[in-house]
Amino acid sequence: MRTRRWWKRHVLAMTAVLSMMVVSEPAQAALVAYEGFRHSFPVYASGGMGFAGPWLGGGYTTRLKSLCVSRLKASEGGSVAGEPGGGITRTLQQPLGTDGTRYISFLMQPVTFDTGFSFFGLALFGTAGSLFVGKPGAQATDQYVIEDFGGTNQVNSGTPVVAGRSALLVVKLQFNTPPADDVITLFVNPTPGRPEPVSNVVKQMPDLGLVRTLTFFSDSATSIIDEIRVGTTYADVVPSADNQPDADFLGCLGN
Repeated sequence: MRTRRWWKRHVLAMTAVLSMMVVSEPAQAALVAYEGFRHSFPVYASGGMGFAGPWLGGGYTTRLKSLCVSRLKASEGGSVAGEPGGGITRTLQQPLGTDGTRYISFLMQPVTFDTGFSFFGLALFGTAGSLFVGKPGAQATDQYVIEDFGGTNQVNSGTPVVAGRSALLVVKLQFNTPPADDVITLFVNPTPGRPEPVSNVVKQMPDLGLVRTLTFFSDSATSIIDEIRVGTTYADVVPSADNQPDADFLGCLGN
């Protein structure tokens, strides 16, 4: 089985190659980046905007159905499922950490996982530190967490990870100039369309540095990812759609 350390070395190597590639795409709204995995012929795994190149890695397959949660604006159809041992990464056109605060949101639905062992979620490999958001491994907890990549300095959300249930995860990254710590806040299943809520799931770390890639892992588990957003404000990444078509129309996997 591939370890977290192997994946980190693999991602950093791919990042070095992709840093020399620039693919120009038009900006949309106030988003820094967006990937809804909306299907188009013949492939739909590297669409969206705000990225410099395609998804790289393996162990993830495309799906015709979207993940959907109530009131969250979503594209019509498309998501990706990570099989055990899968890992994919994609380089951002605009690295995170150059200034101020950034937000990342994504939908995740675990399908199968080993209680207290499997890990799956989002990894951010910065130039000075690394961060993981999702279901941790080997800590005997089945809650969504934020932690240092590798499992240390973990902060639990108190929200359980449930197979077959979609979760909306929102990460707030407050980049500060050293020696001030960077501050990371996690929101689990906030209501789209409302102001940024208060969260007590807060983690501080000395310095994350520049983050150039988004990386998703699915260790000894199967998990589905969809609706990835990176923005400068909370509203950018949790857009509401009161007129969202019903789940049957969208082909949603739902909650």
